[in-house]
Amino acid sequence: MCIKTGVHTLNKGIIVGGIIILAGVAVSAPYFVGNTIENRFNQEVRALQISLPQVDPKLGITQENYQKGWFSSTSRVVLTINDVKIPIDNKITHGPFSYFGLGKIESSIALEKGKNKAQDEIIQLFSGQTPLLVTTKIGFSSTAIDIYSPVIDNKTLLDKPSTHINWGGINGVITVNGNRNLNANIEIPNLKIVDNNKTAVIQNTVLKAQGLFNNNVEQWANADTSSEMTLDIEKFSLNNGMSTFASKVNLVSRSTDDNTYIDSDTTLKLTDIKVPKELDLDVADNNLIEFNLNFDHIPKKPLIDYVEKFQALQKQGKTPTDAEILSIVEPFIISYLQGTPSVKTHLLIKDSKKNALISFDIKLPESDPNAKTINQIIASTEDRVEATLATSFSETFLDVFEKHGKLPMPKEAFIQGLLENDRFTLNNGELSNKTEYKKGHIYVNGKPDPALDASIPYLLQSLFY
Repeated sequence: MCIKTGVHTLNKGIIVGGIIILAGVAVSAPYFVGNTIENRFNQEVRALQISLPQVDPKLGITQENYQKGWFSSTSRVVLTINDVKIPIDNKITHGPFSYFGLGKIESSIALEKGKNKAQDEIIQLFSGQTPLLVTTKIGFSSTAIDIYSPVIDNKTLLDKPSTHINWGGINGVITVNGNRNLNANIEIPNLKIVDNNKTAVIQNTVLKAQGLFNNNVEQWANADTSSEMTLDIEKFSLNNGMSTFASKVNLVSRSTDDNTYIDSDTTLKLTDIKVPKELDLDVADNNLIEFNLNFDHIPKKPLIDYVEKFQALQKQGKTPTDAEILSIVEPFIISYLQGTPSVKTHLLIKDSKKNALISFDIKLPESDPNAKTINQIIASTEDRVEATLATSFSETFLDVFEKHGKLPMPKEAFIQGLLENDRFTLNNGELSNKTEYKKGHIYVNGKPDPALDASIPYLLQSLFY
């Protein structure tokens, strides 16, 4: 009986002791978790204090009114832009129950009525609500950022009652998982500003992004990944009461990283274009303006070396001199031009009646690892560089220029001038030209052009000296 009583007492003691330990852990965990989150927050603020003035001396950030608590803490940071101070309040929550992970940080613009006209204007536009709330939820293996801005329903400006503003707000989510893969989706339903007879509209804006997000240079150096960002605007329009410009906008930017080279490609498209009638441009249906810019074979390791050296300069807390910047930029330029990089771009304008395309491609098809100074790189590049300029447009495209008196002569005479010396070709109503520079010579439509060859020394002198 005594043995049973002793065992029972021992079991009871273990249970009570366990409860006390668990209670201690539960009470103290928010404090230590809070330290982790707050240290991360403070590190980000310190990093911005160093980096912002490097971007622009008129940018700055300071931390004020830091209050540490057991379950939550508060901090106010003040962002300075051209002497305009923007206070941002941050509430850091890390207990008593962190069902959402380690904790969260709620950041909002702090406004005070009567402080100044700008703040009074924002307060009345948003009916006293915070104009922007960013909630960062820090999980055990991921981070989620919610972005929210309330709606403005046909409000007028205090100092300018003729100006009416409609704002559809912002709803956005950005997530970063344990592998540092980022996904973002941000939506702005509409923005409409009316001032007397002038109207500006941006309708249904959607920003999406996915890819690797990592500010740790060492981890980035060992990663290969791809990323993509898209921006879609259903309608962008400007109207002054007499004329209207409108367009649909699509921007796509992609990059790939195979751990040796980084390639990037960006395309901007304008469609459903409407132009002011007074321009009399005769824009037909199914119209498109497209601009593309592509960079290939950017060497990754030299780029990372450049980033590390630039970060080291930033940590010094002072504005770097031109000589210091050159000392970190020059090695990257040399490494870049030692390899086989290429840059491509094109501009396309078309509709159902006419079109025009201009494209330019410049590349170094062969590497030269022996060129180790800027002067050697310049000499090497002159010998290795190849460039192509291609132009094509329909005969009907010239009608617009002739109609507005922008051709130096009648259209038919202008076309004949283009066809002389085989500089342009005409095929099925399409005028085209392809001019290439390679191996120190110029070729037009595949044939050597001695007249243009003679101008090469002057062209190179203007480019490199």
